[in-house]
Amino acid sequence: MLMDLQEREDTALPLLRKELEDTEKGLKNIADAIQQGIITNTTKQRLEELEALKSDIEVKILQTELQQTILTEEKIIFWINRFKGGNVADIAYQRAIIDIFVNAIYLYDDKIVLTYNFKSDSRTISLAKVEISDLSQTAPPIGTNANSPRCFSSGRYSL
Repeated sequence: MLMDLQEREDTALPLLRKELEDTEKGLKNIADAIQQGIITNTTKQRLEELEALKSDIEVKILQTELQQTILTEEKIIFWINRFKGGNVADIAYQRAIIDIFVNAIYLYDDKIVLTYNFKSDSRTISLAKVEISDLSQTAPPIGTNANSPRCFSSGRYSL
């Protein structure tokens, strides 16, 4: 399913490429006019506008292409395996895991609410939104062991 989603082409990229093509045509037309001796203040101004526009479009194309990194099974396995050899007692390792996978942690007198990073654009949910949401309805019942005892605790903190 992930591979199918990645293979769908983003509609923004073809539009940006078409816009770049049109801009380059405009630049070529102005260059042709200049070669024929047609140069005015308007010609110069339009040339500068098109050159700036071309630079902006090229940057947007590069940014869009960078956002569309294709994740193969091998890349995903390699990325996950980076965490396999870490020392869970190491504070730096714990922080790295938390920074990558956990967006926010809300501590209450009677519960902890975790929000995870599960998309490229992580969002922080305000405490007010958490309090009025149904997140507490989806938590496991009290007394169940939903979390394994392999929690990231250095022993300095206790719950």
